[in-house]
Amino acid sequence: MPARSKSKSKSKHQAPAAEHQSHPHQAHPADNLSKLIDEDARAQLQKTPPVLYIEQDQYLPELTIIRNNPKYTFIVQWLYLLKHVIKLQDAFEVGNWEEELVGIATPVFFNNLKIKLIQHLNGYKMTPELIRVEFTEQLNKIFGRRHPADFENAGSDEQDQLEEEDNYIDYEKLELNEQLNVIYDLVQLANYKSIDNLRKNVDKHEKPQEEMELEPVFAVDGPNGIREEWFVPEDGRLYYKKTQFQEMVIPKKRKECNEKIQDPLTYFPDIAPMLLEWSCLTVGIYQFDEFLADLKKKAGKKTASQDYKLYGKLVHEYGKVLAQDMKKRKEALARKRQIEMQARMANRKRSSRLEAKERQRQEEEERRQEEEERRREQAAELRLAKRQKMKEQMYQNATASSRSHSPAPSASTSTSRKRSSRSGSAVPNSNHDTKRPKLEAASLEDETWNFDCSCA
Repeated sequence: MPARSKSKSKSKHQAPAAEHQSHPHQAHPADNLSKLIDEDARAQLQKTPPVLYIEQDQYLPELTIIRNNPKYTFIVQWLYLLKHVIKLQDAFEVGNWEEELVGIATPVFFNNLKIKLIQHLNGYKMTPELIRVEFTEQLNKIFGRRHPADFENAGSDEQDQLEEEDNYIDYEKLELNEQLNVIYDLVQLANYKSIDNLRKNVDKHEKPQEEMELEPVFAVDGPNGIREEWFVPEDGRLYYKKTQFQEMVIPKKRKECNEKIQDPLTYFPDIAPMLLEWSCLTVGIYQFDEFLADLKKKAGKKTASQDYKLYGKLVHEYGKVLAQDMKKRKEALARKRQIEMQARMANRKRSSRLEAKERQRQEEEERRQEEEERRREQAAELRLAKRQKMKEQMYQNATASSRSHSPAPSASTSTSRKRSSRSGSAVPNSNHDTKRPKLEAASLEDETWNFDCSCA
């Protein structure tokens, strides 16, 4: 089951950490690569981002812990070569997966890996929405663990049996390194669930013995059964392994052998080597190139030294490390360009929306002004009509008032005026207006009126 200890030890061969913080005025790290890289590859690297998100300082401590875990390296190698054992079709790249592990990206691949592992081992297909709860439940079913709530209702005998078992695995509360140990145990169970299925996937490789067996690039045997090995697996990283083999004492006489092995069916004690150290020395072409430069500097002209021999072996792995890192950085460059393109498209859409809104605002403003102008004209016409109507009403009222206050003319006066008009008498001048009433009165007194009509 998963180991609970966290190994934070670093090898003495650990390459110096590369500068992870990039500044605009600093040169590209590809400019400092040695002559082992050709100019074409250097030019391609110079076009890629100098620092990836996964290479930033805040993620380095947690990544160092999991990279120094041999079980994690086994999972990575298994995903590159045998992920089809559990019918996992998703493309795998260790850099993208590590971005999911540290929280940079959404854990799409990691969730699919959990779903396929549980489905292969337990026949249960989890839903992505409930994976946090269901994975813990199915995990404990596979390992035969029982929930702590089972202790409350259990009897004394059953309680003793439960206490002897390991604790319930609360996967979500485990550290990342411990979670990967659980995944390692599930991968081991998946390999041995169906040997035929495993063999069928192994046979898909053209040279399975060469492609799938992790052989050291260089190995050195030291005193006391110590063995040092350097590996460059499928992820293009350099690993260091230090193991110690138990000393095997072969009896010189048959009598001594028979005394030690009294029963021929007795198994020999475990003679597997003990792992003393496992560490990831370099990640990416920049750290690998720097590590080789340090080796070459230490070795100098001492061709018989261990550093010189190790340098000669690792130089042949330069192309493999470069190809793996180039692929990762080109993918990062493609993602960066895609994000920039999406940002530009969003800006264009935003500008188009702003222009459309501005045009709409101007049209609405023009319509509003036209409506206000029309309303002003209507109001002016209404005021003019109302004023005209008021004038006509006032004129009619004034006319009616003047008629009601003036006396009606007599019949004789009207008749006299008619006759005067018919006789063509001249109208008096204004100078004689004051004498006119007296003259008219005298003429009326002297004149005798004769009426022809009977109505008079």
